[in-house]
Amino acid sequence: MITDFFKYAADLREFAPQMPTDDKIESLEAHYRPQYQKLLNIIGKETYDLLKVAFADVAFDETTVKGIAIGFLRGALANLTAIPYFNFEASQRNNTENKLYRYQENKQIETYLENAWTELNFLLNHMESNIADFTAYAETDQYKLRQTLFIKNAKDFQRYYGAVNSAYFYNNVVFIIEEVQNDEIVSRLKAFPEITDSNMKFLIGKAIVYETLARACKQLDYTELPQGLRNDIAKEINEKNSKEVDTKNNLSAFFQNKAAAYFLKIEVANNPVRNAGVYIMPESTLTEDDKFYMP
Repeated sequence: MITDFFKYAADLREFAPQMPTDDKIESLEAHYRPQYQKLLNIIGKETYDLLKVAFADVAFDETTVKGIAIGFLRGALANLTAIPYFNFEASQRNNTENKLYRYQENKQIETYLENAWTELNFLLNHMESNIADFTAYAETDQYKLRQTLFIKNAKDFQRYYGAVNSAYFYNNVVFIIEEVQNDEIVSRLKAFPEITDSNMKFLIGKAIVYETLARACKQLDYTELPQGLRNDIAKEINEKNSKEVDTKNNLSAFFQNKAAAYFLKIEVANNPVRNAGVYIMPESTLTEDDKFYMP
């Protein structure tokens, strides 16, 4: 399976320079398989097979639309495969002169992660810009679902939360966005999705994105969160020596509070007549002499 896009172990070094060159490519199969499955979840097996056949063609041209996609795919798979391999060889490495400090190991893993995310972003953006060449990708359930959502793509997501601009992350949270839309927006707005008011659209977008981030922090693995959020989590752990799960929960709570504020604004904007005026606290009739209070 790993030989679909890499003939020799040294081929991975083109994208992940720290990978070994003296091992047989088959010895890295166990590290590759989970990354293969991750990619299938994103682009679908039909598209994977399409690119696999194109790469095996004797007339393969890396400058064509498919050739460019294959370059991004190989870069992503190489860096993703490098992460479990790096962790696997840690004990052997640390018994030699090549021993690394913990912060150095974390930095190397973060480099692999960021490289993989970059390649995956390039791959997805490239495919979406050339969707006529990747019709199988357009037929995946995930891609079809996107067309029914208020937040339809990574650019829409970034519009409401500028710190995240990732096609890969967006694809990872498509099902969370659907869940939030159905749980929180449909129940509040009977007219949804036929909303024309620009202010209401803005409130809906902000609410969905913040609630999506809140749920993503709890549901997704640390490696599946954008770099900015990973950095926040790592900083919190280093400074306060807290556990990753606790830090993720704290970050989730922050986003959830932001989302709650926008859900309230949606409700207020949706009922302008009922919410007009100033709330007056009713005057209490209780006195200090009362022995008990009746509800």
